[in-house]
Amino acid sequence: MNELNKREENILKAIIGEFISSASPVGSNTLKKRRNIKFSPATIRHVMNDLEETGYLSHPHTSAGRVPTSKGYRFYVDLLDPGKELSMREQEEISDSLRPYAIDIESLLSTASRLLGEFTSDLGIAIAPFILEGELTRINLFSVSSQTVMLVLQLNEGFAKTIVLEIRSSIPTEALDVISTKLNEKLSGLSLKEIRKSISMRCSDLTNESSGIVRMLIDSADRVFDFSENEKITFSGSANIMSKPEFADPKRMKSLLSVIENEKNLIKRIQESSSKKGVSVIIGDELDDPDMSELSFVTSPYNFGNQMGIIAVVGPLRMHYEKAMTIVVHTANTLSHTLSN
Repeated sequence: MNELNKREENILKAIIGEFISSASPVGSNTLKKRRNIKFSPATIRHVMNDLEETGYLSHPHTSAGRVPTSKGYRFYVDLLDPGKELSMREQEEISDSLRPYAIDIESLLSTASRLLGEFTSDLGIAIAPFILEGELTRINLFSVSSQTVMLVLQLNEGFAKTIVLEIRSSIPTEALDVISTKLNEKLSGLSLKEIRKSISMRCSDLTNESSGIVRMLIDSADRVFDFSENEKITFSGSANIMSKPEFADPKRMKSLLSVIENEKNLIKRIQESSSKKGVSVIIGDELDDPDMSELSFVTSPYNFGNQMGIIAVVGPLRMHYEKAMTIVVHTANTLSHTLSN
């Protein structure tokens, strides 16, 4: 339910717009002068007091002005149109930049993160498609040395994972081919989740083979048939976000660096923040992490066959949300289209 009347809504939007532009606490006189507010400064101050009491604004001790809270930003963002179009020039720049890398996903995602950082002046992030429910198409076993075998798992979307196994004694190539054939008969065409859950039952009649390979696969199924560790993240624009006035404070800069350096946690947070379809915006306190309380995430998934990756813009609470949302949505759609071809 909308808790604000129209006057409060308009003044809150004006305060947030001004603070996003200036990064300085906003006072009533400044608001009236720069944002063409029709109310008197006294009326504006009264509304500001009400907005502070209801948690939409806060009042820094060193200033007479107000700044938005996470609650204020959330109200503001929920009023924005995520379907706003980019200019034709911007659309063409994104398409032209991504198209040459359609068959090189690492370069493609590196370019996408760069574009996100450049267009928003924040931190651009691209996470490679993460494989939760990929389908196993083939298992291959190759002899590397007398006591080492290489296991190659191939998925339906072209992803592969290689694992080196140490075995008890040398195995002829013909014997490895037999084991591969039997494993493919039992596991090929199943999802990774289904294999992790049922490999012990499905391959129980193979556990007595002398190499011990099948037993190793059963005992280590949660690790072997888990491709999530292959998730890769690319960044661009670290200098953009670090140069924001908010992070001149050493404590905030330390928190920002902690977020950027802990890639595993950042991937997890972005995945938790993103919906399966469309743009998502998570703001400050909503991230439930002290180091992220001064940040906002704008995320959107993109598709690569049956798998899903995510792109994101990470910026300060006063990021240009509408611009970030528009850029993220268009870039995600362009990535999906490029990869589909």
